[in-house]
Amino acid sequence: MNESLAWLSQALSDRSAADGFIGDTDSTRWCHAVAKYQQTVEKAIKAIVVALREVGVRTKSIGYTHPIEPFVSILVRLPRAAGTRDITSHLSRLLDESTRASINSLEVLIPRQPPPGQPHHKNTEYPFQDSQNQ
Repeated sequence: MNESLAWLSQALSDRSAADGFIGDTDSTRWCHAVAKYQQTVEKAIKAIVVALREVGVRTKSIGYTHPIEPFVSILVRLPRAAGTRDITSHLSRLLDESTRASINSLEVLIPRQPPPGQPHHKNTEYPFQDSQNQ
């Protein structure tokens, strides 16, 4: 399996897990659904960036960071060359202004290391921590 398909496969797996959490009547697990939906979008965008690298359109490596705004920026600013017109057209429709705003809203939910001695923010991977009890 090539790298882009691996990213896409993982995105689909995260989506399935998120759907399972959101379908649960136990609302205490919904924060996990939100985290998995964010990871779904993150990995799907990374799959597109890697696919473009695999076919020689872009050379951007993925690395180990979670924020995807830099990748979205790359995708919406692809040079419009003769060989990439179809790709740029599809990406422009896929990543329209409304979709990019939704992605930015999800980006806020990415787990980040809190300052020393502070709890993690709620609605990330650490919903059990109560900032008032820390």
